[in-house]
Amino acid sequence: MAAVLMPEPDLTPNDLKYTALEGEEKQRIIDHINEEHFSELVGFIKAFTPLTDLSPKQHDVRLVDIYAQGIGLQVSALPSLASDAPQSDTHYFIAFPEVITHLNELQYQYIALKQQADKKLRKKTIILAEKLFQVKSGFAVTDNMYRLLLSAPAAASDNSCFPVSEAGYAYLFDLSHNLSLQTASNSDTAAAQRTHRYYTLRKVSTNPTTGDEEAWVDVFLHGETLGAQWLAALTPKDTVKTKREVPENIAHLQQGQSLLIADETSIPTVARLLELWQNPIAPLIIYITQKAADQAYLQDRQANPLIDDALTVLPVMNANLSQGAPLAELIAHTLTQHLKSNPIHIQKVWGALETSTSKALRALLKPTLNLDRSAMIVKGYWRQD
Repeated sequence: MAAVLMPEPDLTPNDLKYTALEGEEKQRIIDHINEEHFSELVGFIKAFTPLTDLSPKQHDVRLVDIYAQGIGLQVSALPSLASDAPQSDTHYFIAFPEVITHLNELQYQYIALKQQADKKLRKKTIILAEKLFQVKSGFAVTDNMYRLLLSAPAAASDNSCFPVSEAGYAYLFDLSHNLSLQTASNSDTAAAQRTHRYYTLRKVSTNPTTGDEEAWVDVFLHGETLGAQWLAALTPKDTVKTKREVPENIAHLQQGQSLLIADETSIPTVARLLELWQNPIAPLIIYITQKAADQAYLQDRQANPLIDDALTVLPVMNANLSQGAPLAELIAHTLTQHLKSNPIHIQKVWGALETSTSKALRALLKPTLNLDRSAMIVKGYWRQD
């Protein structure tokens, strides 16, 4: 696949016969991709254009429009410290494998583009495949964290291997496989998402008796949610279905001083990161919980070898469940106060919180830490209705 260069100021998408899609959600989608999927946009440019050596530290890449035939990207040189001269922008059009007619079809074609780009760049990518796993047991880890122990059914030999060395590997579970739910139509993306939940692979171990690989999936329980109903309905020997596998974007954490920011929904990802941590510098962690008792989730020293004097965990209590700017300000204040008495240089950030909170937090951390977009990943794991 080759990108079409659109360098001439007077050359518009209409001249090239591209049809811009319309819809109320379009600008929100564009903003979301620009805010949380920067590395993917860089990957598109590296894979499909001549700019194979593009550096995130020297260039900005943004999604500027969505067309029926593909996406429009803008590449801009970041201001140079040696020159105040204005930098020109270059625009590229990258075609979808198949033409779409509505924004509801965008996700599949975007994933297809990412898969093609990752293959060219030899990177791990999203897997679209249905898999069945068998429920072995389940139990409470803390007051509000429930652990599901899964294995691959004996008959499903092709499903028997979990990604043993992956940190932050998420599965998209189809809750309707176990619950009687109203099935959403293919065109109702929002309704379809309500029947699915992403849960992170917390740990992979080998059963000493059977030799089979087993996996932990930790689920935060917060009221009568669909996820809680799903867990309550499961019994040993039931099967659960997954429809997608997504590797987390954590490669930037391999070097330098890292800051990890998580709430109860994303702390299993952090726990898995600690378990597989290779960076010689221990990360600083900010852990946000509704209840103080759930802070104990990170205190399993056997599962998390980094839990010692070298690891600092800053607890943040959010008992009133406030999200957005108030919580972002509390997190930023906690970090600032810690850095005043412990002056370390934060070089990398990974965080996952409620969507509006992550957006507000990115805006607060950007001027404080002065990191480029590839070094600071703060994403939304869930959305408060």
